[in-house]
Amino acid sequence: MIYCITNGLGKKLPGIEHSQVNRIKLLNEYQQESKIITLCHNPELYENAKLLSIEENIFSIYDYFQESIGPKNHVAINYYEKWQKGENYRIEFVKNTTDIKVFFMEDYICYVRFYDKEFQKINYINYFDSPYQNRRKIRREIFDTRGFLSQVKILGGKQKVELESYYNPSGSEKFRIYYNDKKEISRIHLLNYKNEERYFNNKEEWQAFFFDEINQPDTCFFTDRTRFVMDSIKMMKTKKRVYPVFHSIHLRDATDPVGSEITFPYQKIFSNLDQVSGVIASTKQQAFELNERLPEKLKAYPIPVGYSHDIPKRDFSTKNPYKIVCMARYYSEKQLLHQIKVIQSLVPSFPELELHLYGYGDGSDGFKEEKMLKKYVDEHQLNQHVFFRGYVREISSEYEDAGVMLLTSNLEGFCLAMLEAVEHGVPVISYDIRYGPSEIIVDGQNGFLVEKNNMTEMKEKLCYLLAHPEVHQKMSQESYKIAQKFSKDQIIKKWQLLINNDENK
Repeated sequence: MIYCITNGLGKKLPGIEHSQVNRIKLLNEYQQESKIITLCHNPELYENAKLLSIEENIFSIYDYFQESIGPKNHVAINYYEKWQKGENYRIEFVKNTTDIKVFFMEDYICYVRFYDKEFQKINYINYFDSPYQNRRKIRREIFDTRGFLSQVKILGGKQKVELESYYNPSGSEKFRIYYNDKKEISRIHLLNYKNEERYFNNKEEWQAFFFDEINQPDTCFFTDRTRFVMDSIKMMKTKKRVYPVFHSIHLRDATDPVGSEITFPYQKIFSNLDQVSGVIASTKQQAFELNERLPEKLKAYPIPVGYSHDIPKRDFSTKNPYKIVCMARYYSEKQLLHQIKVIQSLVPSFPELELHLYGYGDGSDGFKEEKMLKKYVDEHQLNQHVFFRGYVREISSEYEDAGVMLLTSNLEGFCLAMLEAVEHGVPVISYDIRYGPSEIIVDGQNGFLVEKNNMTEMKEKLCYLLAHPEVHQKMSQESYKIAQKFSKDQIIKKWQLLINNDENK
């Protein structure tokens, strides 16, 4: 069994989770049983997984101990009907939401949010301890989209969570998580797990126990956000096979691959190399440079985190050469303002030019970067040429008629969006950065590699393509061919070679 470990799976997929989904689909297609394990509680996990057609191949550590693995739906209590028809109850609808307030004998007892407009699937219920004016929230019940009460939070002073209780679909309490005044986990208590009480002082201990419980002689763990699990890996008592996956550059100084300090996301790997069986790099260059500094007994395996699909070739005449695309989060490291400025400089010569930006912003800083980009577009009257398209799940149709993709990141790993572009016959113009672009772009054949942060050179290359449709067409045809280097058959061989390696079993 292959387990791919990550924090969570939301409705919007960052590149790491996107590559995980691709991986387990590929492995299962080739009869290598694999599942994604998530480490955060998410009552919408299986609904999100269903959108990706992986609902049978995912579960969380919470599902495991709640005995709720799998997408099966459960019969939910119809609270809404009870409140609507029950004597002494009154419902007050909250405008422009799927929320209601519930009163009993005109005493405000709870606030309820539903997943649906029909008020059949409850998201959560907040309970209060006193009448409307002096109310204090003391309890929150959280329901899984599969129809059962999953979690109960008990709140103390200043609305701090003191206790979380977790239930199985039948309503039995399975474990509890206690919190201290600093909002830190102080104890995890498994209730009658395999006829024993189990106690853990923190989540790392609990995770280690979980990993040991699911570990078997043929188990292999791939960790995609390793810094969140390495402390638990160290605590495991069973013999294990663990392979951290490098999704991005691991160097603070990209010009010094051997001596540079390691970036924060990968520091825990390098300080715990005795706990891993090897590492996976998404490009050949990164694997080579990792092998230069890894101990002799450890190896970095170059395995792309994505693969190409067999996309039918499209006649170039049906494409819009002036539709420029970029699939990237609206984050500062993507340097999307560079692309906007390139388009701005070319609009006078190519008034049909359009830049379509697909992605989403960073809510943790109040969408600062996204707001800055949109402000620039507004202030420079570029609204007819630059479009913020947001997160689009089914992106294939957007590539179909696209002319060129731009990539202006200051760092990347293996860029899945770039592979998606070339498999659809879309040439790419990218900054030549570590690590991914040079493995997908053959300079001058299916796109151009330009000097990092050189917007002038990027502008010149894009202008050249737009002015020479015969070259543009040839690059489009070459993109289809080069994408085949990353076909499913080619990539699965690399995974199977690693998985079947007996040295670390």
